[in-house]
This record gives sequence, structure tokens and C-alpha cells, in this order.
Amino acid sequence: MRKTITISAARSLVAFLIISLFPLLVHAAGEYRMGAGDLVRIQVFEEDDLTIEARVGDTGTVAYPFFGEVQVSGKSARQLQDDITRQLKGDYLIKPVVTVSILEYRPFFVNGKVKKREDFLFSLV
Repeated sequence: MRKTITISAARSLVAFLIISLFPLLVHAAGEYRMGAGDLVRIQVFEEDDLTIEARVGDTGTVAYPFFGEVQVSGKSARQLQDDITRQLKGDYLIKPVVTVSILEYRPFFVNGKVKKREDFLFSLV
């Protein structure tokens, strides 16, 4: 009986550490790459009609005004920011100021022998 409690407590501790340290681990491993399920905000300074909050779909894209579907999956926030800035600059805006934020990370799953299957969400806002 005591061995089962110890294993259960160890699993809970590991899950807690993963949840708590995820943002630090992502930063240490390099920039986070967005994917299906992430909630992102694309904001263009003083251009409310170009500011959106959207969840990345299963195809890895979000619908963006004037451009249609924009590929997000596999890109860092900085890469997406640079892509949208490049597309807006020139014909539409002279000097666009674009900010991309990840509002909510996609769920992740802990595999193995567990009492209850759960998904965990991360939110920095």
C-alpha cells in the first residue's frame, strides 16, 4: 500500500513540475513553435481591423483579414510577426507595427499509467 502512495505522489510531483516549468523549458530550448490548438493574438498598432485573437486550427492556420488563411504552425511568434509585417508593409501600410502573442498554449498530454486522463492548458495572460 505504501509503495502505491509513493508512486502516485511521484507522478503527481512530476506532472506539477512539468506544468510549472513549461515556460522556462520552452525558453531554454529555443523559441516556442506554435501549433494546432494554440490561441494567438496578432495585433497591429492603431489598426483595430487587423487585430485578431484566433485559435490555430488543425490545418495549422488562422484566418487573417485581407490575407485569408495564414500559416502559423511550426513558426515562432517572432517569425509570424515578421511574416505579417512584411505582407502589410508597402501597399497597405507604410510602417506597420505588428505584435504576436501566444495567449494560451495547446494542451499536452502525459502518457502512462494514470488514474484519470487529463489535458493541461498553459496561459501566460
